[in-house]
Amino acid sequence: MDYAKATLIISVTLILVVGFNFAIYAAVKRRKMEGGEIDLIRRATRRARNPWQEEDNNLETLANQVAALQENRSTQDPAADE
Repeated sequence: MDYAKATLIISVTLILVVGFNFAIYAAVKRRKMEGGEIDLIRRATRRARNPWQEEDNNLETLANQVAALQENRSTQDPAADE
């Protein structure tokens, strides 16, 4: 076995792994999350408990708006309900 090729392969692999980890670290630092890792874990846990909470809230808001529009329509034009 050629030790020079093996050393080259190991070195290139090590450089790629370290570079990849540095890129991940830089991306996380660039985000500058408020509260750090603890807040991230809390949000992930909350999201895991109810993954559709945001969508449910949006649908509830939409339903309330539609109900308000229908109520407004019925008070303006009573014949429209028939």
